[in-house]
Amino acid sequence: MGEPMPFIRLAACAVLIAALAGCANQQAQQQGLPQTVTVRNAQTGKTTTVSGATAVLALAQVELSRRNYSGSVRAASAAIRSNQLQGNELSLAHALRGDAYYLGGDAAKARDDWRTAVEMNGQNALALRGMAIISNMQRKFPEAMQYMERAIAALPDSPHLYITRGLLRLEERRAVALALADFDKAVSIKPDLAAAYFYRGLANHMSGRLTQAKADYDRALEINPGERRASQGLALLEQRRAPTALQPRSRSNEVVQF
Repeated sequence: MGEPMPFIRLAACAVLIAALAGCANQQAQQQGLPQTVTVRNAQTGKTTTVSGATAVLALAQVELSRRNYSGSVRAASAAIRSNQLQGNELSLAHALRGDAYYLGGDAAKARDDWRTAVEMNGQNALALRGMAIISNMQRKFPEAMQYMERAIAALPDSPHLYITRGLLRLEERRAVALALADFDKAVSIKPDLAAAYFYRGLANHMSGRLTQAKADYDRALEINPGERRASQGLALLEQRRAPTALQPRSRSNEVVQF
């Protein structure tokens, strides 16, 4: 990826800034974007100072993780309007706002932001993934796969991108074997990711590999006892029923929640 540091730095900032998100948001509303925000990692004791727009963009990530999509849109929009972001950071802001729009139910605005982000940075994995989702919604499966290939090439160590491509492939019933390979890759990258095991279990379930499906569902629950879908998968296996109710749809929010 051309300059991956902004993405990595913002991801770290999102963790550090969570405790101060409300304070930073209030300051942004009352006084405009703060010039700098210094936050302290309670675990390591280290401090990180970021610019006002970068801090607000990190806040947008926090709000997205909290499923406060309108709040994420507002924060990302404030960062974009600040004129403090350039290059890859500005591209990332549009990609994040695209995610928030999509998860909030506005696919048209999401598409516009994702497209803008890709135009600014053709290696923005987040935005490329978004364009893949839009293409798939438009029944342009080959185009969707091209976007996903570009996203994975830009960020090859992200298990979430392999999960997203696998989810899109599950809809193309002839591509279930390829989807299974994507979930295998996600598991190999991050062996403690419950979602990777659940989706691999689903692909195995759909392919009739019931023993493997049960093992994957069980492993997902070992990692995350709250993985409700894995419990549902096990129940369907016991009833010898197909996993139709568990199969994802590209029009749902499921493919963006990584």
